[in-house]
Amino acid sequence: MKAYKCLVFFISLALMAVTFGCGGNGGGGDGSGSSTGIVAMSITDAKPVLPANVTNCFVTIDEVLVHSSGGGWETLPLVQTPSTIDLLQYTNGTTTELVPPVAVGTDKYTQIRLSVISAKLRFNDDPNNEAELTIPSENLKTDKNFEFEVTGIAPAHITIDFDLSQSIVVEGPAGNESYKLKPVLHIVEDSATIEGTIDNTSFDDPEIPGDPPIPPYVVITVFDSTGQEYTKVQVDKDDLAAEGKTKYSIFWLEPNQSYTVEINYDPVTEDDPTTVDIIEETPNDTVEVPSNPNDVLQPGEIYILNFPLPA
Repeated sequence: MKAYKCLVFFISLALMAVTFGCGGNGGGGDGSGSSTGIVAMSITDAKPVLPANVTNCFVTIDEVLVHSSGGGWETLPLVQTPSTIDLLQYTNGTTTELVPPVAVGTDKYTQIRLSVISAKLRFNDDPNNEAELTIPSENLKTDKNFEFEVTGIAPAHITIDFDLSQSIVVEGPAGNESYKLKPVLHIVEDSATIEGTIDNTSFDDPEIPGDPPIPPYVVITVFDSTGQEYTKVQVDKDDLAAEGKTKYSIFWLEPNQSYTVEINYDPVTEDDPTTVDIIEETPNDTVEVPSNPNDVLQPGEIYILNFPLPA
């Protein structure tokens, strides 16, 4: 297996705290006298790396709350209570509404909480072939630090990336697996995106044996600036891709930090991986990496990264 790494910088002139304007006289408003602002939330997932033959992942959420610095927890209304969402229907940059636009008090908010009451996997699109995802308690409450300020200038549209690649824990021997849910959330407003192409000659051929056979694929892993895994996506080979290059995208990256991107061309066997750090090995190679530390990618921008990297 060959794995390649490159360092991608997301630097913004904005503060690390995401600031949303919504009006008002309490929480740093604009003097208009308004005491409330609008918040809405959607939910999504990337194209995650999952256990074999998983085609659906249903997660049921019965409560979403936000915590204000000047008060306590406040419950937000859901589109439907409880809301059952097949996260695998909202990948590749698509989202679905979780919390409709709702008025909240002007304040600084520091946490978002999701209450998950159940979850299950479905295999091969077969309702008779499902497995429960065990949650640690009757109601799994997942808190995520995410600071934003409601001041009354514009609605706050927040996206919750429910990262299934890191949220599903598989236990037990092959053929007798059990599954646990330990949610990992990425919460963003103006997210950054990495996208590009992968030359089809880089994919490990032929099809991987199975029932049905698994088409060739690669796995791209993104690590944050501390070296912790941020997300992981699977990219299937597109035999019909123009010019023999499969397109990919990695959505919902938090801006204002650097990332290391690793591509694994042989994720099935994972034998003796070879890692090449482009920054360390070829510090003057600026084909795919910003050449100047002062270069910036603002929130909402797209960073182009094509594979394989130049030799």
